[in-house]
Amino acid sequence: MTPSLDIRSGQSIFDHVEISGCSQENRPSVNFASLSSKMSSMTNSAIHSGIRKARGGIFVDKSRGVTLNNNFVLDHKTYGIQLDGSQSLTVTNNVVANIARYPEKKFQSEPTGGLIMGSFSAQAVPLKNVVVMNNIVAGTEYTGYTALGHACGESESQKTFKNNVAHSIASSKGGQGAIIMIDKANRGSGRCLEGSYFAAYKCTFNGAASMEAAGKIVFSKMTMIDNKLGIAAMAQGGSYSEINDNKFYGDSEALDCPPRGGFCIKVSKAAIISGISAG
Repeated sequence: MTPSLDIRSGQSIFDHVEISGCSQENRPSVNFASLSSKMSSMTNSAIHSGIRKARGGIFVDKSRGVTLNNNFVLDHKTYGIQLDGSQSLTVTNNVVANIARYPEKKFQSEPTGGLIMGSFSAQAVPLKNVVVMNNIVAGTEYTGYTALGHACGESESQKTFKNNVAHSIASSKGGQGAIIMIDKANRGSGRCLEGSYFAAYKCTFNGAASMEAAGKIVFSKMTMIDNKLGIAAMAQGGSYSEINDNKFYGDSEALDCPPRGGFCIKVSKAAIISGISAG
């Protein structure tokens, strides 16, 4: 029998689907992997209650043209949504909550987050043409988002990371609403990195932070409410930071803290932490 050399392709479309108690050990509940020829999507769905040793809710890996819109991703380990090595993605109007560290010690050193943009590997393929807007992350450990910033001056036009919210992010080793990173696909963000249009409240550490080796770090048009430390712009040696047009509020009267991931105790707080980090 002569083997076929035909190249086949497909797409995955989920709408109004519930996925509960799914996935395998060390794997996510939903994995969009190596999709490139056709548009795939998950919309209006609930992905929740991953098994104890499963890692992640939705993973988009080396794919093109995937849309995640209006989904609820709840009760998973390590991350809720992770985007890695992909392009032309749209991630909008999702709610991610109750994301905990992986139970085994060998993986507990990995950062845990609600929505992770990219990989922490030095060899990672950068994301390209990604839209992450109008999402909410609540009650996760370590960080709400590891987010790509943009080049300075692009706050109004950019859609890479915009109008997202982090609420009640808590951890003994973290508790940051968003960590803003250089977008390797946008060279301008390496010269001047800006994070904008983001809101965080009741986080046990920073509402938003960046410690990147950019020539300049700018935070603008953000709203910080009742976080221990509002914004941390820690420029590495030789660079400097600017904090422009942001709003900071102290203790709020909102009694909406969940049992885990909440931040309802009174502690000393600061709006802005600025300085030079070791680089």
